[in-house]
Amino acid sequence: MIHITTLGSVRIGAPDGHSPIAMGQQAKRLALLSYLAVAGPRGAHRRDTILGLLWPELDNERARSALRQALHGIRKTLGADAVVSRGTELIELNLDVVSCDLHSLESAAQAGDASAVLDHYRGELLAGLFVADAPGFEQWVDGERARVNALVLEAAWQVAEGGPKSAIAPDVIRGVRAAMTVCRFDETALRRGMRLLSGAGATAEAFALHDRFVAEMRREFDVEPSAETVSLADELRRSRREMPRLSNADSVPTRVPVASIDATAVVPIDRPPATGSGRRRYGIAAALGLAIVLVGVVAELAPSAESELDPRQVL
Repeated sequence: MIHITTLGSVRIGAPDGHSPIAMGQQAKRLALLSYLAVAGPRGAHRRDTILGLLWPELDNERARSALRQALHGIRKTLGADAVVSRGTELIELNLDVVSCDLHSLESAAQAGDASAVLDHYRGELLAGLFVADAPGFEQWVDGERARVNALVLEAAWQVAEGGPKSAIAPDVIRGVRAAMTVCRFDETALRRGMRLLSGAGATAEAFALHDRFVAEMRREFDVEPSAETVSLADELRRSRREMPRLSNADSVPTRVPVASIDATAVVPIDRPPATGSGRRRYGIAAALGLAIVLVGVVAELAPSAESELDPRQVL
């Protein structure tokens, strides 16, 4: 099957992008094929409509002759069945022979699959396609771009804002980047994206987004960001500086407090045996247990003397 790529630079070839097919130097042939692939509703299109878009400077007879020549060139390149006629006034792209990337994006949007919409989006619709002396065609392209951009933008914000905050940082980054690709110089979108990124813990990405935006605004228009954008950037910087950070002393305890030692775990508090020898053994064990506890107390109060302490001195 022949595949037409319309998102980004227009290309014709196999669906995997290999084996590109050249349409020659005829821009209007490529424009005609793009119109048949993109224009809605899907199906047949009137020849008169196409004549007005692509050959407005010619009279009807010469314009129809130019259309026939363009169709002949397309069929010669892509095959006789690529474009079919419906009677004498309608022509249609044969979707059994030719596929289009835009159709996949639109199907994903209709199914509510925002992530798939972004998967299919590869750039501005019909980027770089220009036809001289065809203002109607240029207006049609602008309208279609706006329509596709709206689909992509809606999907981008859905991806960026969906799911629990603890799990969507990669999706937030992906969605915000896609949104800013569509609305490149929109400061409202920039601030929305910065807030989403910061809220997801991707503060570094938020600042990178801000810095790229400011640099492009200066380069393209020689203007500075608005006061609202500057204020938001300052707010995020303050929040970043004020984030609590654990020191080593806070995060790793270096000593177990003496108060946490349970003497009963060292010296059992059972009633001493009734025999004299048993009482003597119990007394010795109790004294040794007390000595261990006292050693711990002294070690806590004077850690520098721990290595010199002799338990016999305590006794």
